[in-house]
Amino acid sequence: MLDGRRRQGKTQDRRLTVGWRLVLGLCALLGFPSLGPAGMLDTPLPIFSDGKSAQVVGLLPRVIKKDNLETVVACTNLDTVAVNIGLEVFDKDGVLVNSIVAGNGEILNVAVGATRTIGTGRPELLAIDHRILMIPVLANGSGRVVASKRNVFCHAMVVDEVHVIVEPSICPTCQVPTLVSAPVWACGNSILDPFEECDDGNAVGGDGCEGDCTAGAPPICGDSVVTAPETCDPPGSSVGGNGNLCRGDCTVCGDSVVDAGEECDDGNGINGDGCGNDCKVTLTTTVCSATPLVGCLPPAASGKSQLQIKDQDANGPGPKDKIQWKWFKGPSLTQADFGDPLSSNGAVYKFCVYAGATPSVVVAMQVPAGGTCSGKPCWRALGTKGYRYGDRGLSSDGVKKLILKGGAAGKSKILIQGKDGNLPLPTLPLASDGPLIAQLSSSDPNAACFEQTFSQAHVTRNEAKQLNAKAP
Repeated sequence: MLDGRRRQGKTQDRRLTVGWRLVLGLCALLGFPSLGPAGMLDTPLPIFSDGKSAQVVGLLPRVIKKDNLETVVACTNLDTVAVNIGLEVFDKDGVLVNSIVAGNGEILNVAVGATRTIGTGRPELLAIDHRILMIPVLANGSGRVVASKRNVFCHAMVVDEVHVIVEPSICPTCQVPTLVSAPVWACGNSILDPFEECDDGNAVGGDGCEGDCTAGAPPICGDSVVTAPETCDPPGSSVGGNGNLCRGDCTVCGDSVVDAGEECDDGNGINGDGCGNDCKVTLTTTVCSATPLVGCLPPAASGKSQLQIKDQDANGPGPKDKIQWKWFKGPSLTQADFGDPLSSNGAVYKFCVYAGATPSVVVAMQVPAGGTCSGKPCWRALGTKGYRYGDRGLSSDGVKKLILKGGAAGKSKILIQGKDGNLPLPTLPLASDGPLIAQLSSSDPNAACFEQTFSQAHVTRNEAKQLNAKAP
């Protein structure tokens, strides 16, 4: 009985020793010592034993064969023809330790869709199709997976060589086998691995990133050869049915390709459809209709409508920016003519400005119904004459206030004012080949809409930072 206990103790000690060796081996594998990968990068590619040339499909920054740990690579043929697959192993000094041309480390004619495994040993846990012979102990080796075709996917593992999965009820003290994924650096997976200059997710050369993940020579704009990322060449030439010109960087607006410096490109040269003919995002019809509404009410008195747009910060929206429209001395209006915005499902208001000989949207602002602004209702009734909206937080398109006030002819008025960084500012100056049309409408089908048309003669200022217009 005593001898049996001693034997059992020795067995458990051996298992503990093996377990610690496995842990230490994995620490060495998954830690960050210097890689010494010169061999797998600089060694000439091999020839398979059947005479076919090899291509790199993956690099293993760490290969280990030590303390009952083995490295196994499983590769699947994703090509349309049979391929050869091989694994080259290098020691810590970058010296190749096996020869594929001699058949050591290769599997020939792997069928389409088939998966085959190559290992530094034959672990009990996995079935290995090919074992590389005469590999010395490796604690800090590296590897190179090669194939006769590039369309091969590989996965590497570090596997416990001696242990297998055993039902705990049969062997409660048996060591659990170890299996850990190991990194594989592969060109063409859209992941920039160490030693890659680029990785665009394909094996195509001539697109700025070569098939071996080295950076290709940049295209020459003006050589009459269209090379990605160019979309045209030479500059100044007419491109496409839209008649757009090839720009100085060999890109074109209107070719459905969003080039550097473009915000959009919808494949046409039409304004007012959300993407302008300069490939800048414009306001879409989700807020304003593509063309001005018909039948809106102008003021009853002349000279009582003004439009002002300020873009004071050249670097983008800022606190001094402003959009304001005054519509004073209107016709006789009642509170019902404005709709009712007090409840959350009430009237929503849209302020739209159109510009150009063929009017297109340049300003689109929306004021929602109901809601709470700074802890108080955004809307309040002005007695029985109209409504007032106030939002110091400028949460809705930068709108600070909207006043809708009815009354007898000459007493009704509308004022909308927005400011600060949330404003949907247009690019100034605005088009000067047509009138400016400002309109305020409601989602209530029974409410009126209101407008003022400013001819170019009534635009007193139209510059890069400010636009002023006053009706006659």
